[in-house]
Amino acid sequence: MAIFNVPPPDNFNFKRPEKFDKWFQRFKIFSVASGLNAKKDNVKINTFLYCMGKEAEDILKSVGITEENAKVYKELVKAFKTISLFEETHSLKKQYSILELNNLDLLFVLSEHCGYGELNDERIRDRIVVVIQDIRLSEKLQLDHELTLENAIN
Repeated sequence: MAIFNVPPPDNFNFKRPEKFDKWFQRFKIFSVASGLNAKKDNVKINTFLYCMGKEAEDILKSVGITEENAKVYKELVKAFKTISLFEETHSLKKQYSILELNNLDLLFVLSEHCGYGELNDERIRDRIVVVIQDIRLSEKLQLDHELTLENAIN
């Protein structure tokens, strides 16, 4: 029986969140072909994040995925699917780092159902900072430890 060296799929293009399902289908094929699907969750999770690319770790931190959920492969994948669907459906990523007022209002409405409680404003702030297309501006805002939601919006 031949043993194949199966290369992982290309990194996920976070500028095209609508392509997540297609990318994930490719990752599932890779998982079966490489034997990854038979491994423990911590191996699957780390391989998944590695294959997605560096941005996956930043997104993971910014969207409030609990440490407990991040240890369960299916929960982690579900979170990324939700993020991709949310970005695709509501077009949060805009060229030139502009969030339209309608999308910002929608973000507030949708966040009410996330159970963030007192962290709601922080999570919205983090989401705004992450979707900014101007990488330098996004990094500058991420380094501002006193950044408020109001300042992020402005």
